[in-house]
Amino acid sequence: MIFCTLFDSRYLDKGLALYSSLVKVKDEFKLYVFCFDEQCYNILNDMRLKYMVLIRLCDFETEDLINVKNTRSPAEYCWTCTPFIIKYVLEKFNEECCTYIDADIYFFSSPKILFNEIPKDKDVMIVSHFFSNTPYDRVLEKLYGKYCVQFNFFRNNEYGMQVLNWWADKCYEWCYAKIEKDRMGDQKYLNKFELLFPQTYAVKNRGAGIAPWNFKQYTYDNHNFVYINDKKIPVVFYHFQNLRYISSNSVNINIGKGDNKLKQYLYCNYQYEILIIREKLMNNYDIKFDLKKNYSRNVISKFIRRNIMQYAIRNKNDIISYDNAIQYVEKVEKEL
Repeated sequence: MIFCTLFDSRYLDKGLALYSSLVKVKDEFKLYVFCFDEQCYNILNDMRLKYMVLIRLCDFETEDLINVKNTRSPAEYCWTCTPFIIKYVLEKFNEECCTYIDADIYFFSSPKILFNEIPKDKDVMIVSHFFSNTPYDRVLEKLYGKYCVQFNFFRNNEYGMQVLNWWADKCYEWCYAKIEKDRMGDQKYLNKFELLFPQTYAVKNRGAGIAPWNFKQYTYDNHNFVYINDKKIPVVFYHFQNLRYISSNSVNINIGKGDNKLKQYLYCNYQYEILIIREKLMNNYDIKFDLKKNYSRNVISKFIRRNIMQYAIRNKNDIISYDNAIQYVEKVEKEL
């Protein structure tokens, strides 16, 4: 299995958690990591992880990408580069296929189940947000798109590259954190894939892309399994989007209502992993992490994100401390 992702030193903990989750599901894989700053590259290069291939930003960036870099925020530039890093892996390393994965997802089961789902006549695979059919979620889908850029598969053939090149051209032309009718970052372009390219396949497995925006549809069963529409399925991967750190020891997961057992299972396991990784990074490389998000170019939005949003608690069970995470994981290990 061939994957690629991108992140900088501010996301090192999440990127390493992603890598660890792939190792834990015990599949052979290769993860191409595009390091968006030198600190990220230097640390990962020193760690020499067996299944990780590192690409420096300076080796990947083209003159065209550099030309648009100053017109976009760091987040917008990362979104712009998403299809280009997939192209780089397929063209530079001649891989038969490549799947882009967000650095803040975590695998609880093997992704092979998703690859096995792809029909032989399909060359591209995308994953839905799986919004519910409520009026509120229908609005969210209209705003943010039916599909999520989180797990995107492309074959290295004429048809797969046709779709990928179209997406790259669109992202180069326009990729901003603005909501327009047919555009929002790199994401709403995916809405056009199935319409324009019949070789596109949308994942059916509801264990893929469980996330805060669809969390309420799931209930916890037991280790690695959940219920959706009365059907028991394994959790393939969870998208840990929009974590809001209150302190170095606690995080606001910002979900609100939902199955509290499932919250504990998903978030305590993840936070435990993050804790271990952060301690190693601090001890070995003296790297610390900014607790507050700060990626907006808008001054007012930046202030709100850094000083207000993490304290907007929707549910008391949305606060998970590292102590809680450690206790939960230790308890589960004893039960197993």
